[in-house]
Formats: sequence, C-alpha cells, structure tokens
Amino acid sequence: MTVAGLLLAAGAGTRFGGPKALAELDGRPLVEHGAALLRDAGCEPIHVVLGAAADRVRAVADLGDTHLVTNEDWADGLASSLRAGLRSLPSGVDAVLITLVDQPLIDVEALRRLRAAHAAGAVVAAARYLGVTRNPVLLDRSVWSSVVEHAHGDSGARGFLRANPALVTAVDCDDAGTPFDVDTADDLAEVRRVHGARARLGHGTVTPMARVESTMLSLDTHAPDFALPDPSGKIWSLDAVAGRHGTLVAFLCNHCPFVAHIAVPFGEAAARWIDSGVSVIGINSNDTDSHPEDSPEKMVEFAAEWNWTFPYVSDPTQSVAHAYRAACTPDFFLFDSGRRLVYRGRFDAATPGNDEPVTGAELDNAVTALLRGAPLDAEQRPSMGCNIKWKPGNEPDWSG
Repeated sequence: MTVAGLLLAAGAGTRFGGPKALAELDGRPLVEHGAALLRDAGCEPIHVVLGAAADRVRAVADLGDTHLVTNEDWADGLASSLRAGLRSLPSGVDAVLITLVDQPLIDVEALRRLRAAHAAGAVVAAARYLGVTRNPVLLDRSVWSSVVEHAHGDSGARGFLRANPALVTAVDCDDAGTPFDVDTADDLAEVRRVHGARARLGHGTVTPMARVESTMLSLDTHAPDFALPDPSGKIWSLDAVAGRHGTLVAFLCNHCPFVAHIAVPFGEAAARWIDSGVSVIGINSNDTDSHPEDSPEKMVEFAAEWNWTFPYVSDPTQSVAHAYRAACTPDFFLFDSGRRLVYRGRFDAATPGNDEPVTGAELDNAVTALLRGAPLDAEQRPSMGCNIKWKPGNEPDWSG
C-alpha cells in the first residue's frame, strides 16, 4: 500500500512576519523539518506545496528528492494548497498523510499511528490531542474528491471531517509530540526552547506551554479580594474595580497563543460589557523570572497592541491565582453584583488550530443573561489554555 506525504507550506506568514517555511529551527528551515518528518514516517512520494516566496524556498531549502508543487492561488487559503497538493499526486498512491509546516513538534510516532490505523481499515485517520481531533490527518484516496469539495478558505480538510464523522478514526497522540502552531515570533522561540530541551533530555520529554483546563471553581463562590499593581504601580482592589451589575476577573498573560487567539475580540467584548455596567480586570499571575515576556513592561505593550482598555495587573506572589483556583490562561470568572460566581469557563470553543470561529458567544451569553437578570446556562465548559507559570515551590495541588 502506497502512502504519500503532503506537506502544506504555502502561506505568507502574515502574523509571523514572513513565510514560516523559511523560519529556522536548529539551523534548518521548518520546511526541511516537515519533509524529513514525512520521510521518517515512510511516506513515498513526498510532495511539498509552496506558494508565497516559493522561489526563495526552492533556493534556500534542501528538500532532496521531494516533489515541489507551486500553488499560484496560495492567497486563497489552506484549501487551495490542499487542492493543489492532492491534484499533484500520482495515480498509484493509495492514501496521503497531510502535515502542516508550522507544526514542527509533531512526533513521527503520531504519523506511524495514523498509517497503522489506515492499514487496519480506517478511511480517514486523524490525530487526537487533548481530546481534540486535528492535524495531521491521513486520507484514503477514495475520499479525496469529496475532501476537495468541502475545502474552503483556511479550513483544509476540516469541512469534510465534520460532515463525515462516521468515516473518521481519531487516533490518540498525546504522547507523540504536540500540534503546537508557530504563528508568531514568540511561538517560534517556545518551539526552539522545547526542541533544545528535548535534544538535551531525551526526545518527547518536554512539551510547550502545557495545555490545561479550568478547575471550574464552585458556582456561588464569593469573589476573593485582591489588591494588585498595574505596570504604572497603581493598586487595583476588588472594591475599586467592581461593576454595578457584575465583575469579570480574567487570568491572562502576554505570550500564550490561547490568549493571543482571542485577544482582539475579547478586548472588543470587554469594552461593550464595561459600558453595560459589568467591569473587567485582567490578572497576569505568571512567574516573570522564568518567563520575562510576562513582565509589567511587556504587559503595557501587549495591552496596547490588542487595544485592551480594562485594568491589566500583576499577581507577583500568585496568591490571587491560588485564591481563585486559576489554572490556565485564559481563565474567566464572572461574578454578579453581590460578588457571587455565576459563570466560570471559556470564551468560546475556539482554540489555536481547531478552526472554530472566535465569537465569544459562551461568555457573552453569560454576561447578557446576568444583565437581564435571567438564569444562566447550567452547562458551562472549562476554558483551556497554557498553564499558569508557577514559581518553584508555589505550585498548587491542581497544577499537576
């Protein structure tokens, strides 16, 4: 059975500041890492779809005997690269294993598991990380035409997978790398840190910015008091920030991709809620010794970049994070005018790489119900994000 490898590497990397295919990891561009991963998984042939800066990639990257495909329509999104890649594969290929150039921490074991699932009869095999099905994905040739029909914009194969869940075999890969996306320079720095640590300590023993869920503090809990400094030194207490209709306490940070993913729409929603009488405060509890990118000076830059108008304060002793049983960034706690907890959980279902639209619907619905005096939905889903970076010896019992 012939399983081809297809590496999608055509994007311009607008947020990153240039084509991610050319970003260097361990002295080699990411596109070389991606091709090598497919080669190590035994894929043959290997096709690499290029687009933005295709000539530069061809000139710089050593891609050996891979077949390079130029997608002239790369600006139309990931779907156009998927179509170009599938069209380029020869007739003798039985299935294709698809990977993305901006996920360099995927382990070859994940790809081998997808191949094994296909060999056992799976029509579609998709990696599942932390309970979420996502890339990489293996597609039997029998579904390629339907995958192309469902592919639009940046959705890739996601539309087909959602429309045909019965055909999808989810393969658990939590211990086989991570689908951490390189979307920003900070993301690349984190990938380099993890990659270097793995090389020193043993492959797969270090993961980037561990992803955890909210502890889901008991509803009706009274809001713990605090008095925390913003970057200018001004102290913000719960008494000072509490809104006449309610208060939203949000645990945030500067560098977490889960925060960055929702930062702009959250800022817009927060401004609207504040106008309606529900105040908002952001709290950064990360250890700035181990993560200097979360320093107060960087907090000013981050808040300005995302147009956050609410107070954004530091929790240098991490005592407030302990009091709220905060676990991740972002982590949201909505209190009514009596300071009783009425909602804790996520902004919405969107996380980096899962293709869900960022709407803020779940948290916005909770705020709307609070303002109307209506019952809040009893089904509240935990937020998921980067773990709070605890000071050594200060880790709470829920962090492990």
